[in-house]
Amino acid sequence: MKHLRRLCLWLFLAFPEAWAAQPNVTCSFTIPADWVQNICGQDVKVQALAGPNTDLHEFQPGPATARAILSADLIVGIDPLLEPWLNELIISNNLSGKVIWLGKPWISDGDDPKSASHACGSCKTDPHIWTDPVLVQLMVEKLAAACAQLDGVDPTKLAKQKDAYLQSIQELHRRLSTEFSKIPAARRIVVTHHNNFSRFAERYGIKVAGVILESATTEAADPSAKHLAALIQRVRSEHVSLIICDRGERAPAAELLARETGLPPPLSINLDSLDKPGTRGDTWLGMMNEIATTLITPWKELR
Repeated sequence: MKHLRRLCLWLFLAFPEAWAAQPNVTCSFTIPADWVQNICGQDVKVQALAGPNTDLHEFQPGPATARAILSADLIVGIDPLLEPWLNELIISNNLSGKVIWLGKPWISDGDDPKSASHACGSCKTDPHIWTDPVLVQLMVEKLAAACAQLDGVDPTKLAKQKDAYLQSIQELHRRLSTEFSKIPAARRIVVTHHNNFSRFAERYGIKVAGVILESATTEAADPSAKHLAALIQRVRSEHVSLIICDRGERAPAAELLARETGLPPPLSINLDSLDKPGTRGDTWLGMMNEIATTLITPWKELR
């Protein structure tokens, strides 16, 4: 027994992290969960309430969601306006002290040009702020500061991992800026199915000439004949080159617009969540690269 106690004491002194309970970080969906994993590594247990390939606007929480919220040491969301279901669970369970809303300065609190160096007239109605790498860097900094306060997290290791991840984001942003700048501005003109692309577009000099559903969600009604006719005229007058839709979304109005204007079939991109593990878009960096490749490839082929 004495030898066993000595062995346990030696293990505790040699590997203190093995004895520390991992804090639970519960995220609203896959993208902030990926950020947590990158900056915290194995120091935390991280889970996403809305899993891969989930439309965040249509997500319905169940009993498992409530259990995950109650067991969390830190709850991570983007904004109460984007995730009202998460906000309701937090309020009803008196968990306001455990939540961090990463995107409030740019959604429900309005855009802050001073902190983001970002001015976009249509962005206030587009909550998809994770498609802007400049804003993502600010959110990662905010997230890292909150995670550093958790028991069981090594602040020194976290700081190194955060810096390495921020460097990866900066490299991505520089590369995408360079690649998009090679495409003539007159070619970088699109119509989107709904208003979820303005953050990415503004950051990389892409003009959104029109929106088919005029909504940041997939829940809007089909466009009227008058609106669609106006879009057809705009596509022709502004020399729109591409129509963009969310992947997996049935978009008959977008298909009709393409046929009527002679444009290629609508491009399918993923903006709302990460893909299932093992695919190219299963990380935020991978998702951003996939969006850029999907757009740049046909633009390079245009003559």
